[in-house]
Amino acid sequence: MKLSMIVCCILLVAFACTKSPVEPDDPIQYVTWDTTYGGPSHDNVMCMTATPGGGAIVGGSTASFGSGLLDGFLVWFDANGNPTGRTYGGPQYDHIHSITGTNDGGCVTAGFSGWDPLSDLDAWFLRLNSSGGIVWETRYNGIYEQVAEAYCIAGPSNGHYVAAGYSSGWIRTHDEELGDGYAMLDQEFVIMLDANTGEILREATVCDSSWHFMNFYSLDTYSGGFVLTGLGRIYGCSARPFLVLLDDTLGVTARTMPDIDGTDFRLSTVKTDNGGFVAIGSIIPPGSEHEQMILMRFSRSGDVLWYETYGGDRQTYGRSVAVMASGYVLVGYTTPVGSTTKDVYVVKTNKTGEMLKESLYSWKPTSVDLGIDIAVASDGGCVIGARTFPANFAPGDFFAIKTDPDGSM
Repeated sequence: MKLSMIVCCILLVAFACTKSPVEPDDPIQYVTWDTTYGGPSHDNVMCMTATPGGGAIVGGSTASFGSGLLDGFLVWFDANGNPTGRTYGGPQYDHIHSITGTNDGGCVTAGFSGWDPLSDLDAWFLRLNSSGGIVWETRYNGIYEQVAEAYCIAGPSNGHYVAAGYSSGWIRTHDEELGDGYAMLDQEFVIMLDANTGEILREATVCDSSWHFMNFYSLDTYSGGFVLTGLGRIYGCSARPFLVLLDDTLGVTARTMPDIDGTDFRLSTVKTDNGGFVAIGSIIPPGSEHEQMILMRFSRSGDVLWYETYGGDRQTYGRSVAVMASGYVLVGYTTPVGSTTKDVYVVKTNKTGEMLKESLYSWKPTSVDLGIDIAVASDGGCVIGARTFPANFAPGDFFAIKTDPDGSM
């Protein structure tokens, strides 16, 4: 099936806060290849990393293949887009949330594995070689030793990987009036793993008496340690996105919650760039009725330097950002308000967030296509990890797109 692609015109408005999509221009074929991979049931894309040879590894979970109730699923796409899928896990629920590439063309993944999301779940880590073989496998069952789930992983840095997630557990309680019972407690976690063996070397929390984190979304390395983002809250306040800086011993050096006007504000991915950080997410700006993609630039200390929004009159969500020498390339998905279809939405900006070009991609004109992750390929183009499924929300497939360097990337 030929990929439908719309490449929109370059916008010359330099300082407008909200970037509005333009009407489709004549299609220009920037796509090197596009491929889907899946089976008769649900196949869910969560993450992607580029490989040294010009391909990509897309990760998530599958109910179509494997032997479990849900299996961890990785699809290797070579430089020509040819896919090779492999499942991981046992008879239980296994899922891959996050992936980071290794120099040999393999990867390290983070996710969960277990029988019951409420009482029996481990944070689950794999290191794989370029053929998909397991180098090591590590499980972590959290502070309460009942339920733990890893959301993101980054590295290596000084021979270590760092992962973040969430743990919970039931504890026995006693009340003078109500008698004995049980209560569920929860706690976020950050752990450090040895890059060669997967051994857990250190574990920590990043909350204090006033901060309570609800969910981690993204983690990256920088010269002084690690940067972490997600959605959390300060006690007594509504949920807001946060940025936390950790040193190389997992000690907290800075915490910040950006003070930006808008609702439903969240940051999905953070990347290190030139002495600071850049993060992408979604927000409903003041006066708008629907989400827009937001790109934010932070200083090394976590202060907001600038932000821009994109999407105009479309309902638009930001999922991932890749750093290039001349700017940034953003991916998410967009749909006209009230429509049942969605398209992969890609924006290229300069280093100050000014939009240079935007593109819409779809596998079929009537399909729902969600851009999940993006990375710069070895030839200067980009690889996009996405999910595609029919407009009636029937089971979906993995979807990968490779563009050449002259494309919207």
